[in-house]
Amino acid sequence: MHMKTGLSQGQQLQLNMTMAIQQSIKILQLSGHELMEYVQEEIKENPFLEGIQSFQGKGIDPSLLENIVYKERDFIEDLFHQVSFLTLSPLEKKVIHYLIGNLNERGFLTLSPSEAAEQLEVSEELVENMLHQLQQLDPPGVGALSVTHSLLLQARRKGLDPHIETIIECYLEPLADQDYEWIGKKLNVPLGTVRKFANEISSLHPYPCTQSAPFQEHYIIPDVVIREVEGEFVVVVNEEGNPQLKINEYYQGIMGKGKWDEGTYRYMQERFKSAWWIIKSIEQRKMTLERVAKAVVEEQKEFFHQGLAGLQPLTLKDIGDQLGLHESTISRAVKGKYMQTPKGLYELKYFFNRGFSTLAIKKRIKDIIEHEDKKKPFSDQKLTQLLLVVGFELSRRTVAKYREELGIPSSGKRKE
Repeated sequence: MHMKTGLSQGQQLQLNMTMAIQQSIKILQLSGHELMEYVQEEIKENPFLEGIQSFQGKGIDPSLLENIVYKERDFIEDLFHQVSFLTLSPLEKKVIHYLIGNLNERGFLTLSPSEAAEQLEVSEELVENMLHQLQQLDPPGVGALSVTHSLLLQARRKGLDPHIETIIECYLEPLADQDYEWIGKKLNVPLGTVRKFANEISSLHPYPCTQSAPFQEHYIIPDVVIREVEGEFVVVVNEEGNPQLKINEYYQGIMGKGKWDEGTYRYMQERFKSAWWIIKSIEQRKMTLERVAKAVVEEQKEFFHQGLAGLQPLTLKDIGDQLGLHESTISRAVKGKYMQTPKGLYELKYFFNRGFSTLAIKKRIKDIIEHEDKKKPFSDQKLTQLLLVVGFELSRRTVAKYREELGIPSSGKRKE
């Protein structure tokens, strides 16, 4: 039962190690959801791989559903992609992203422009402008506030007869009852024309985002959970996204006992080694993720106490140097991973930035202005000096830019 190949023993070992490393790298960079799908496929293909317990349908810790995020809303991803081609200021982009995030599965906006303006602390005019931009995107009708509004947006996009807009706004009920003669009298148009209008309206979609791609969603289960215990932050890798696997004992047994031809035996050995490396790679992924998360929590401790204002400068290289790992390994470890924290659910990459977080700086500017003397508001130069006192070294021009992006007027216009 000796294998004969065209490779020397050393070359074969090197090849096996290379393949194992590639597999380990692949598994490290998978998100929890992707890892589950990957393992399910591998179990189907590899008889030597077995799940210790079914990881489908396990109960989810209710505490993990706080601040839950949804994924695989295809039309949402497509909208973000379309927005990336628009020429928008950072503040405008923030507003339109917020509006997209508040669309339901049918593509309707779930809050009013005034509510969005209040929550974002921007002008209602800005929100309405960005809503108009959103409503120009595809699919037609997206961003509508109701079915009627959706149909109107689509009719305008198609350049349909103005009478059609009147029917949509005022006569949808008689249209549904096919009372074309009554509608014709109201609009003073022939019966045949009303039928033509009815056909054109029937070509529109009442729910713009259910026509092309089905709305799918699944929970993003956090890969790491941070809990505060007696004033200390404890890091736990969530087993919900970390499948437990083992080598199938039956197939391992028959591989050693049976009399197999060379091809079959080689295949079984390859499957066995692949299963073993998958198990080891998942264990390594868990350990690496835990180490990275602990290091991030330690470096960003002020964030977990103060929130956004406490976010510190942090790079992948910083964590890599601390853990003795290459920067690329840290990048793979945080890719697509989520952390459930006392402050909410965040992507791990959120905690990495090359300098002070722009969001943290903007929050500090906003806080300073909110507490200023309204009769003597701070100039941009004074804001620059105050920020320097708390460790933010910025130019006056940058401070002015951030203030404008927050929608805050200059000191002269703020004076009461």
